[in-house]
Amino acid sequence: MIEEAIFAHFGESLKEIQLNLLQDSWDGLNYQQISQKHHLSVNYLRGDVGPKLWHKLSIVLKKDVTKTNFKSVLEQIHQNQFQIESSSFSIASIPLNDFPFPEGSVPPNSPFYQERGIESFCYQVIRQPGALLQVRSPQQMGKTSLLKKILDQAKLESYQTLYLDLWRVEPPILVNWHHFLQWFCFTLAKELQ
Repeated sequence: MIEEAIFAHFGESLKEIQLNLLQDSWDGLNYQQISQKHHLSVNYLRGDVGPKLWHKLSIVLKKDVTKTNFKSVLEQIHQNQFQIESSSFSIASIPLNDFPFPEGSVPPNSPFYQERGIESFCYQVIRQPGALLQVRSPQQMGKTSLLKKILDQAKLESYQTLYLDLWRVEPPILVNWHHFLQWFCFTLAKELQ
């Protein structure tokens, strides 16, 4: 609901970090807990991401919105059946517990996925035999979601695909290069049959 309201008013989608901040604030986490959960700087959240997000919400909702009153403002709006500016739907029509906040990465067809224009470049690169595509950006900026979109495109091109999450590899395997290569080759062979 908030994503649609922000998009209707500003013409831009919320970033993954903003969605995480909304969800975690809704769940009652403070900036310190949120920064630890998403491996971000407290100062970045408290001094940059947070104030900008609360300001946008204040404009859209026509109420002063802060991290501490965000949940109560939405509940009050829900109760009063307040109409969001530039939007044709009523907040009251959406149960508060049905907000589809994404957890981690979002599926390629999700309304929360923000197209960047780099996707078409990535699709061209993966069509080249032996190509290597390196995607770099700060944490919580949508790299995993982009990767899933690229993998979906690769499947459409009849490639065999495999998604390996290296964060889930046991630390002792990562410490020893020989063990890591064994694990990597074994996992590839097993998953790709």
